[in-house]
Amino acid sequence: MCKHPFLLTLCGLLFLVAPAHGQVQDLIQKLQTGSDAQKLAAAVALSEIGPNAEPAVPALVAALQAKSEDLRLNAAIALGKIGAPAVGPVAKVLAGGSASDRYYAIWTLGWIGPPAKATAPQVIQALTDQDAGVRRKAAYALGRIAPDAKTAVGPLIKVFADADKDVRQSASEALAKFGTAAVPALVEALKDDVSTVRTEAARALGAIGSDAKVAVPHLKSLFLEGDAKASPEAAEALAKIGKASIPALTEGMKHEKADVRARAVQTLGKIGADAVPTLVDALADKQVDVRQAAAAALAPLRISDKMVVLALAHAMHDSDQRVRLQCLQALRILGTGAKLAAPKLVAALKDSDGQNRLQILFVLQGLGEAENEILPAAAGLLKDENVQVRQAAVNLLGAQGNKALPHLITALKDTDLNVRFSAAGAIQRIPGDIKDALPDLLPLLKEGTSFQRRTVVIALGRVGEPALPHLTPLLKDSVVTLRVSAVLALQTIGPPAKKSVPALIDMALTDEGPGVRQSAVRAVAVIDPDRLADLFARVKKHDNDYIRQTSYQAVYSRFGKKGAVTSLPPKLAVPLLIDATKDRAANVRLVGVQGLGGLGAAAKDAVPAVTALLKDDDARVRTQAQVALSQINGK
Repeated sequence: MCKHPFLLTLCGLLFLVAPAHGQVQDLIQKLQTGSDAQKLAAAVALSEIGPNAEPAVPALVAALQAKSEDLRLNAAIALGKIGAPAVGPVAKVLAGGSASDRYYAIWTLGWIGPPAKATAPQVIQALTDQDAGVRRKAAYALGRIAPDAKTAVGPLIKVFADADKDVRQSASEALAKFGTAAVPALVEALKDDVSTVRTEAARALGAIGSDAKVAVPHLKSLFLEGDAKASPEAAEALAKIGKASIPALTEGMKHEKADVRARAVQTLGKIGADAVPTLVDALADKQVDVRQAAAAALAPLRISDKMVVLALAHAMHDSDQRVRLQCLQALRILGTGAKLAAPKLVAALKDSDGQNRLQILFVLQGLGEAENEILPAAAGLLKDENVQVRQAAVNLLGAQGNKALPHLITALKDTDLNVRFSAAGAIQRIPGDIKDALPDLLPLLKEGTSFQRRTVVIALGRVGEPALPHLTPLLKDSVVTLRVSAVLALQTIGPPAKKSVPALIDMALTDEGPGVRQSAVRAVAVIDPDRLADLFARVKKHDNDYIRQTSYQAVYSRFGKKGAVTSLPPKLAVPLLIDATKDRAANVRLVGVQGLGGLGAAAKDAVPAVTALLKDDDARVRTQAQVALSQINGK
């Protein structure tokens, strides 16, 4: 028995190692003689053990040459995790195996990484293998094993001439791992006679990023003078290099070819904030396509700097319609950040065509309740001959607060039905007293679709008590959504709508729509809570189980982040839900106990009633009672 502390530690380590060794031996046995499934499972298990699975290297190398692709892949992964001890045996497979064997062998060396650095000559030789898959993995492995750049960069650049696109891309990605050490050779490759070499060199420089800034002059030349494939790749590289590329791209904006100019501006947009001053200057360029591209590039940057906003606003007076619309789109994306543009936007409303006015109004809508000049400008457009412009003006007025009410009331009399209903919706949204709109809202109750009329009904709720005579009859409308909207409108009015409570109580008990009935229950609770007792006295006597169930559901059917919560204050909800737990129908009792549970500690007075349900005949009710007690007791 080990008694010395050091010996105790040593014994413990031996205890841990021995089972691991035994486990590895068992896995080796399965890997060599087991079924296909056992072999695969063994390879996966060995990969999880990692370096301690070194004794399994010979068996894993053998599995690397098996017929099963899954087994070969997992053997390669396991060897990669074992690391240096696997390098020699795997290198032998690379030297003498089939194309498939070489593929997995070289992939394994890549997974092993720097410990396989000594195999660099073999890996470089594999860059010219007859099999494209082997060449691709050779490029990948060369980037992973990290030999010195002097050894690897030249052979990798030669791969840029490979006929296989995936092989070239793998070489490009590998070169990027060498960073600045690869830049000089890549710059030389930009001058190669072969297009694919130039293209892949640009791609690799882009992957290196800002550390490749010395390549900017050469990338600029390729960008401005290169072919259809190399030029875009050079532009992408310049974008990834970043700020150092801006002068080169600025020169590109002056190129004689429109596609080069456009690409230069787009590339500046990819650089981001550093390129914003250049893009702002481009809004005043002589070339229309450059101005348009500059506005398009600024839009997704969402920069609400004063310089940007004012430049975009000024460009709205551009002679080209496409430029104007692109600037408006950029300003629209900025939302409230474009408020500085409000004066120029309003001014542009006076001399623009219908389409421009419409787009300007959309931008102004995004500004919210902004500049003082917006209100009169929008009001003036209520007489515009273009229906869409009038409708957009109405929506803009809806964002200008209560001071816009007189103009919106005017819009309620528009010749176009959609404009009139847009005005009703805008009135419904503005804050403050809207009683003055009542006379002109009422005719719309008899027009349009039920969805449009619903907007008017909601607006009547905002009008308040004067609208009651017009809302109560809607409780019997044939359209369900209008009945619900009328109930919600009465609920919005609150206690002043007490005269409607008898009708709401009848509705809660007789309406064919369960959602309507529940809305009526909640409205009574808001308008006159004292009448809930009358309502539920009738509910308890109702012979329809479903009517009773939905009535009690209305007490708690609103949902919060943590589940069901009561629509009514707990002091009103708890007694009603306790009554529900005593109902003759199991579904109603279930509703009651669910609601009480949702109330949590606020339902502590209901504990006796909920406890009684632990003996309920219905298993669902018993289960929910246990849950509810836990919720009420804070467990």
